[in-house]
Amino acid sequence: MTLIKDEAFEKLYEQYDEGVIEYFIMKSDKPYDGEKSHRNAVLFPKGVQDTEIYSWSHDWSEYFDDGNEWWGCMYHTVYDRAMDRFTVIAASATD
Repeated sequence: MTLIKDEAFEKLYEQYDEGVIEYFIMKSDKPYDGEKSHRNAVLFPKGVQDTEIYSWSHDWSEYFDDGNEWWGCMYHTVYDRAMDRFTVIAASATD
């Protein structure tokens, strides 16, 4: 798996060793139901070795404004070459 981060993402998440999505896919078993291996088998049935995850900045759209001010936001694209599948994950949270 390859994680590619843009410069703005690097600045925002410089305190983390990896991106949120990479952590969720590769390392985290909690607080989500199921073990990492089971989750990954569903998401990536042919494995993660041919997967590219791009973590993008979120200052280019008003959609992210509230999240940038409060709880946070994320924007990732995931390309699984083995499945020829491209996924976009976007979130912005505030209260």
